[in-house]
Amino acid sequence: MALSNGPSTRDAHVDIRISGSEPQPELEDDLEKLESDLHKMAQKILEYRTTLPDQLKATLVTVLSSQRPILPGTELDSDPGPSDERCNSEFDASINHN
Repeated sequence: MALSNGPSTRDAHVDIRISGSEPQPELEDDLEKLESDLHKMAQKILEYRTTLPDQLKATLVTVLSSQRPILPGTELDSDPGPSDERCNSEFDASINHN
């Protein structure tokens, strides 16, 4: 890439168009639309910043609770049932034989 000391014709042309004395109405309309879009995006960002941490926390709690194993005897309402008695009697029998 060669560097030149003088402005290129493209740069001069752009400078002439930008430095016009009267602003073009279509450019003003575009600028107003961009400013409006920017304002809407800023509002969305503010909304996300306030609601996203709570949503992430709720999602994390849900995911962690769904992955938590259900261990016997951890629920207050659960009935241990005959399977726990059978395991305990088999354990007692194995201890007595040794």
